[in-house]
Amino acid sequence: SVTASVAAANWADGVSLTLYSVLAGLLFGALVTRLHLPGWLAHPLMLLEGAFVTAFLCSSLVQPAWATWNEKLIIMELRLGRWASAVTSGGIGTDTLLFVMLLVALAWSIGYVAAWSVFRSHQPWGAILPGGAALLLNLFYAPPQSGVFLMAFLLSAMLLLVRTTLLKR
Repeated sequence: SVTASVAAANWADGVSLTLYSVLAGLLFGALVTRLHLPGWLAHPLMLLEGAFVTAFLCSSLVQPAWATWNEKLIIMELRLGRWASAVTSGGIGTDTLLFVMLLVALAWSIGYVAAWSVFRSHQPWGAILPGGAALLLNLFYAPPQSGVFLMAFLLSAMLLLVRTTLLKR
């Protein structure tokens, strides 16, 4: 519901990629917890995998479409460098690709943290609070939306709390 709300807000072209990113983060987090990897190994792997998934998903937004994977990575690196130099010199960055990359990376992180919290730590609030904060920020700043996304999130959060409480008992 969080990524659907972001996609419905239509902040920039490509924000719908956050849905794929959060699902990949959830799957990766669930896999890491099933393999019982220690946190000191799992979290750096999460950063590497998250960077790869973010670059892979966002490369579909890079023009020209016929460019190879390596060429798209170089283009994204150049655009990031231009943005960084503009910001450090007191200017503003207006590249929407970097905004979408940030949203995709945040969605990945939220998905991973949610899976780690629920499956490894058995703490549902680690899944509910980051997603809820992202949803509330999006609903506050986005154009008016229906309350469907918030209602779906609250229902899912309540079901998750009930399920984890039952498992603990």
